[in-house]
Amino acid sequence: MMSKQAYKSDAFEAIHSSARALHRVGAITKATMRDFDAACLSAPPAYAPGDIQRLREANNVSQCSPATSTPASPPSRSGRLGPSAPAAWR
Repeated sequence: MMSKQAYKSDAFEAIHSSARALHRVGAITKATMRDFDAACLSAPPAYAPGDIQRLREANNVSQCSPATSTPASPPSRSGRLGPSAPAAWR
């Protein structure tokens, strides 16, 4: 599910909309689009760990569910479990 993007201003929204259209037709690259994202979109709010826990509990969502729906790749999510070494190194 895609949430509504928050722009820094109406002008940045217009600029980003034009850049998105150019990206769709192949006139600008993904890297350039990321630059427009960084320049035009406002930063998402920062949540404290307690806020996240209260949100999860209020919505009856397990801790695993948000982790699997984030854009982090599986190796970065599993990195919390500690370093893994090949069996020959142990």
